[in-house]
Amino acid sequence: MAGVLIKQSIKRHWSPGCSSFEEPELNQQDKQQFVDSFPLLLRLPEADLSRLGCAAFSVAVSCDHTLMTPALAVVVTAVESGDAVAVRGGVEALVLFARDIPETEAARLLVHVHPHLLRTYDSTPTTRVQVLDAIRALYCFATVVPNSPEAAAMQGPICEWSKRISVALSAVDVEVQHYAVRAAQSLLNNASLLGDTLSPLLASLWGMLSGVISCDEADASSQKADRWGNVISRRSNAIWALESTTELVSRPCAAGHLQNNLRPLLELSLRFICMDAEGVADLLADPEQCVFEEMEGSLPDSPRAAARALFTELVSGFESALGEASVLIPALCVEAADKKAADDLEEIEGDEGDEDTDLAQDGPVAFFRQLISQVVIPLLQPSAPTFLASRALILAGHCAPFLPESLCSQFFGVASGTLLRKDLDELLRISGLFAVQSLAAKVSTSTLNANAASSFSSLLSLLSEHPSEDVLHLVLDTVAVLAAKAPGQARGCLAELLEAVCTTWKTTINDPFAAMSVSEIVGNFSLCAECVPALRCVFFDGVVGDLVHLASKNPYLQTSSLSIMRSACLHAPLSTSRVGRLGPVVALLSDDDDETGEAAALLLQTVLCHTVSPPPPAEFVVAVYTKTLALLPLADMALRSSTVSIGLLRHTATLGADRAVCLAGGLVSLLSSVERVTVCERIATALSQACFAQNPIPLASLIGSLPSAALTASLSRWCSQAPNMVTHTARTGSAGLLLQALPVLQAQGQDPTFPVDVPVDEGLYRHSTETVARPFAEGVLHLCCHQLSMAARLREVTLFNDDDDTIDDKTTEVDIDLRSILRAFVQASLASPQRNVWAGVFGRLSATSQALLHTLSTERQSASPMH
Repeated sequence: MAGVLIKQSIKRHWSPGCSSFEEPELNQQDKQQFVDSFPLLLRLPEADLSRLGCAAFSVAVSCDHTLMTPALAVVVTAVESGDAVAVRGGVEALVLFARDIPETEAARLLVHVHPHLLRTYDSTPTTRVQVLDAIRALYCFATVVPNSPEAAAMQGPICEWSKRISVALSAVDVEVQHYAVRAAQSLLNNASLLGDTLSPLLASLWGMLSGVISCDEADASSQKADRWGNVISRRSNAIWALESTTELVSRPCAAGHLQNNLRPLLELSLRFICMDAEGVADLLADPEQCVFEEMEGSLPDSPRAAARALFTELVSGFESALGEASVLIPALCVEAADKKAADDLEEIEGDEGDEDTDLAQDGPVAFFRQLISQVVIPLLQPSAPTFLASRALILAGHCAPFLPESLCSQFFGVASGTLLRKDLDELLRISGLFAVQSLAAKVSTSTLNANAASSFSSLLSLLSEHPSEDVLHLVLDTVAVLAAKAPGQARGCLAELLEAVCTTWKTTINDPFAAMSVSEIVGNFSLCAECVPALRCVFFDGVVGDLVHLASKNPYLQTSSLSIMRSACLHAPLSTSRVGRLGPVVALLSDDDDETGEAAALLLQTVLCHTVSPPPPAEFVVAVYTKTLALLPLADMALRSSTVSIGLLRHTATLGADRAVCLAGGLVSLLSSVERVTVCERIATALSQACFAQNPIPLASLIGSLPSAALTASLSRWCSQAPNMVTHTARTGSAGLLLQALPVLQAQGQDPTFPVDVPVDEGLYRHSTETVARPFAEGVLHLCCHQLSMAARLREVTLFNDDDDTIDDKTTEVDIDLRSILRAFVQASLASPQRNVWAGVFGRLSATSQALLHTLSTERQSASPMH
């Protein structure tokens, strides 16, 4: 019956002498015949005949959509039946009807038949191709509005299919892989519904592409017919996968996945562009044209064309893609040149009598020589547009690591000369500096010496004419590279360069924003200054001379100049005469602007800490002390005064004992009124400086003169608000503050902290008296007992806990802490003159603790011999 119906349809709708298929015009009787015969068509055991019958019925449905509803009812019944033949026919019908099913109806149909299709896919491997084809067809035309009820209903099914298709993409069978790729492409039409399954699906899709590149060329191009008679191969599958990825670029939901995999995708597309011998030849002949040429035609008919379309979309869709590509293209060219040279060498070795066997080694060099001479240099001619010259310089800069020294030297002068062009714009300046800097690392010293004058002339010209932040950074980076290779030749140029920097500073002195930009270059300046130490102070002198003038300007300029001078001081101690010129900075300590005042405090602290031998002038130290002492009672100036005190208390010999003790006492008194942890830490650091200065202040004199009640209350507040305060205090060396903190913590029921990772310095105890040593030793004893009891509790827990590894790790941590505390205990006892105090305290360890300590040492002997 079906066969007769099909024949009638063909005879009726294909007119003799007509070269095209005419849409049928069915009468009511024809329609009824189709509807009545459709269930039988789906159950025909001959698969080909059943498919032809469904095709004939789909033609009828496309002409009369009223047939769709009864037809879909029959299809759903067949798919739900579980009968293998009926399910096969129903799946075929879904493929053929999908185009004519309304979008909303397709979404509901997908949700309805999903469990049955999933069951068929999982239980019957022979029908997986048909099911994948149905999924491809249905999801291709079933689009839903995001966040709609239909979208919510579709999310579960689409994620399930995403998981299965991710696996099918790695299939060995090219036909299964083909339908998996097509199904994945349809799922990606609704990428926003894929959720967590999107990433694995894309990884499988891109992994399949990598497999096509790495497989044998004959295997990649071997053809096979699919179930509809179309020719397929691994290369044709790659076209679909590349097109799917290209379509994703415009979808926001996939932007993150593409951005995270941007470099691998660019490399993948570039490798497809150069997949065959023709592509490699094009790349070596003209890299730019090979990668960026426009496609002819609307649909790519080869992996190369599809890859170029993907590459173009990635470069236009992601800002960083072009930079990534400019790194990949030279590397790929080297690889292609090596491969071509190796292939040529094989041919040469096969020809007897040919003695030219250096081609393999000369392949990359020859290619880059051709690239520089035929592509880059012509684009650097004055007549070439600046944007092309910029691209050529970027390409040359990225090629530099692969270029031989001779080629770098040949091109270095050309790249430097580009910086003197009259039509130099921002992009060309930055590109030229990048190329010069990259090439400078490879050029020979002789070449650098020969081109030093012109190179530095170009850099100085840029610095004076275009004092932008980017240019300043790149200029000084480039100078650092040049100076490192030839410091003798560069000395004069560096001096001239630093003078130009100072000139630039002075010309922008009335522009706060320009001044702030100039201040950013100091980090770069330090690089070239390290090459020529004598020039460090040149920059400092160029700026400090304008400080008085800056003080009358706005706070931006003041802060900027102070930061510049501090950076200069960090890299080189100042001479005594230069320190004496910083008088205006002392006045800025009380400036109303917080940024300016704190910048002045940091500069003075840096100068005092780095200028020790010879010490700074006494009148300068006393002036800073007087100003700081006046600021100490002011709570809003606490950060500034404590910052400067760190440097002042390193010069107790210059200050004198009375001034030093007065300043230290004022700092400790300040603890009770400050509101910031940073100030407390700086006070502790400043007090520790007093212990290690040229004339140390005895700790006993400090502790004995302090109001202990106020100090205890202050420490109690800080230990409850900032538990790390005790550790910070101990690490800075202020033993007096630590011994005050221990009873505070014990009273609060907290576990005392101790800087166990920092060895105890004997300087903490060299001036200890029994009054200081005994409570400190008691505190250390408390810490030891606390750690011992914790270890004992952990040992008991291990008897009732199966998770031995976790407990063992915790026990090891306790043992390590205990070991550190005991080492500190012993070091303190040996360093302190009051050894009898420490010995007495140590003897009071209980018998239980001693036994436990012995057990710990025995058990851990192999793992921790230091016990």
